Amino acid sequence: MIKKNVLTLVVMLACLCSCDSFSDNSDPVWANLDFVDLHGEVIETDSLPLPYRITISNEEELLFVVNRQGNNNGFIWVFDLNSGTFLKSFVKSGAGPGELLHVGHVQILDDELVVFGTLEKRLLIYDLKAIRTEDSPMPARIISIKANSVRSPYMINKDLIVDTRFNFKKDSIARLNYYNGDGELVKISGSFPAASADLDPVHLTESYRCFMGVNADRVVLANAYTDLIEVYDGQGSLLTELNGPDNFEPLMMPRESGGGIMIAPTADTRRAYSFVNVGNDEILTFYSGELNSKSQNNKDRFILFSAKGEPLKSYSLDIPILHFDVDWKSRTVYGVTDEYQDGGKELAVITYKLD
Repeated sequence: MIKKNVLTLVVMLACLCSCDSFSDNSDPVWANLDFVDLHGEVIETDSLPLPYRITISNEEELLFVVNRQGNNNGFIWVFDLNSGTFLKSFVKSGAGPGELLHVGHVQILDDELVVFGTLEKRLLIYDLKAIRTEDSPMPARIISIKANSVRSPYMINKDLIVDTRFNFKKDSIARLNYYNGDGELVKISGSFPAASADLDPVHLTESYRCFMGVNADRVVLANAYTDLIEVYDGQGSLLTELNGPDNFEPLMMPRESGGGIMIAPTADTRRAYSFVNVGNDEILTFYSGELNSKSQNNKDRFILFSAKGEPLKSYSLDIPILHFDVDWKSRTVYGVTDEYQDGGKELAVITYKLD
């Protein structure tokens, strides 16, 4: 039965691959997109770990960099946002109180810092003022997500958490999982593009793997393998979805692996969007468009959308960055890079001013 299903999927994908995925985009929505070159400025910091993620708190004037290596130096490194002075590190690698084995992402939610532990499926929530004043801050509360598969959950508010859903059964295909403040699943919502409805649930989930950005009333999904942006309201109702700027399919292929089936990119798979940041009026996300095999970790292009998902501008960056956060009030992007070239220095915090 598995081999029969796989054969069916391969035939379907072959039909998709025969389409002109690299055709010119004549969609008028994209026709008037402005192209802008941005020049980055380096923030001088006392020291910097091998960066993985970054986020900022304007209220407490703090900059957080996630250390990719973790270990006893701590996963979370804290700097003064204005001076770049290193203040402290916390969340050590381990299984003890306030420790994690791996950090997936960090998020500012009002007056708190949310740290997601991927292996523990746990959110550690810290008071921002305590981070500023205490030598070894500990989480004010902990939320354990009660689900078999947890990807990258974000808090919409103190009582609502959203994550992209991994589908195992035909009758449970949906885009999003919603959890309450105790980490309990309260509903599933959202759907995949109608044209792909006949794909196997696991294949569908992996083909439309995406990056998520949230605020109080928006959930934005930026797809990794097809240039599709989906905008939902905070409760999971689809507001809009937009293809482009290149209009290519998520070309993924089922392969046997360890006695099971895995879904993997093909030689023709392209990378589309990645990390996304949602403001009150605008959405900013990385965009590539290159073949997956040639796509770099550090990105040099942003696309800016309105809150309704309308493309506004394409930004080219002179210093590629790994990850970013946005101060929407000052329209300043804070990014981290491990490709900075200055006297042998590779690690740096870079800022860009959106015009």
